Amino acid sequence: MSFIEQDAVTKRYRAHISAAMDRASASGRGSPCRVCLLGEPVRYDGGHSQSRFLANELDPFVEWVHVCPEMEAGLGTPRETLRLERGRGDPRMAYAEVFQRTFSRRASIRRNVNVLQQCLGMIGNALDAVRRADLAEAIAAYARRQVPLCVPTAMLLHQACGEEAQYVRGQTYFAPYPSELRLRDHVHDGQ
Repeated sequence: MSFIEQDAVTKRYRAHISAAMDRASASGRGSPCRVCLLGEPVRYDGGHSQSRFLANELDPFVEWVHVCPEMEAGLGTPRETLRLERGRGDPRMAYAEVFQRTFSRRASIRRNVNVLQQCLGMIGNALDAVRRADLAEAIAAYARRQVPLCVPTAMLLHQACGEEAQYVRGQTYFAPYPSELRLRDHVHDGQ
């Protein structure tokens, strides 16, 4: 493939990524996902890279915006491998980089403890000293990796009663994804 052909493919590839991001944000519901991760045989070698988690466990809860820029750029399968280089001046690519960087940061125990303590501060005045101390101890036990995250979050939600706690109860932090996925039921390493 000549340099001019590669440049044309690169431009179509970038346009497709931008269009997929636009479709996802316009619908307000969809999440872009490469179709090879959902099991479609569209990779350069004619295969796929199916993620069982995405295709089986997460699929019932997400409306996917299918993305395969190589196929939509007119490349068939199997095909030659491509190397994409990003330019600094492309605002779409900068948006994608920020998005990827944000979601690649794993929640750490330290960050979770900070959120839990802030929530405790919001409802603490409505609690008696014993319940406040119980919640503080559950958060401290999580910080020491003695209990999973679900222990202090369940206790906080249980104690978050009344109008002053409405803000805390409504936080997506306590239910960021469907409970059937069981993604918060373990203790993991983190800073």
